Amino acid sequence: GTIVGNDLKKVLAVPNPYYAHSKYELTQFDRVMKFTNIPASRKVTLRIFSLGGDLVRTIRREATTADDASRAELVWDLNTDNNLPVGSGIYIYNVDVEGGGSKTDRIAIFVEKERLDNF
Repeated sequence: GTIVGNDLKKVLAVPNPYYAHSKYELTQFDRVMKFTNIPASRKVTLRIFSLGGDLVRTIRREATTADDASRAELVWDLNTDNNLPVGSGIYIYNVDVEGGGSKTDRIAIFVEKERLDNF
């Protein structure tokens, strides 16, 4: 528990802040934010909240390896649980590692202006 607990400080949201695009996106329609350095040997739950305290998205990851040194990442498509795109703003995320503690931090998201081709 102590090794995983200390490693939770290394969990990062990248890119943070998110400015309309990231290097992880393959097309102009993708939106990708990654949470890196997730312990691969533990079950992990990522929860993203608005500043008002509303739950925006929950992402779960099952343990995949017995090696405590293995690292994984979680990918967020910047959509809510209802598959709607999030708006620009500050969000709070909580990474909860089963049997290893949790980490809470913030992310800033600035999405591009929506432009419609058809009216």
